[in-house]
Amino acid sequence: MQKAKWVISAAALVLAASANAGFGGNNAYSNSYNNGYADVQVSKTVSEDGTLSFTKTVTKANGETYTYSVDKQVSEAGVTINKNVNGNEYSYKKSFYR
Repeated sequence: MQKAKWVISAAALVLAASANAGFGGNNAYSNSYNNGYADVQVSKTVSEDGTLSFTKTVTKANGETYTYSVDKQVSEAGVTINKNVNGNEYSYKKSFYR
């Protein structure tokens, strides 16, 4: 279970970084695959204002399901990140103090 969380977290960071790579307008990405260990569904949406929404659901062969979602909003005042990991919610805020 711990390994699955780290894999999901690493994937989220990669996709979040790609969202900041200069996409313009609204962009959406959705993919589904089986890696031999689990069924994986991934979706990402980046809006014109830079808001990122990312969701990944992993269903293991034994039926266990792990869900990871992130909403990231960036403004001139700072960054807000809301995460939900298997129903546990976390929120982070960072102000730019300009």
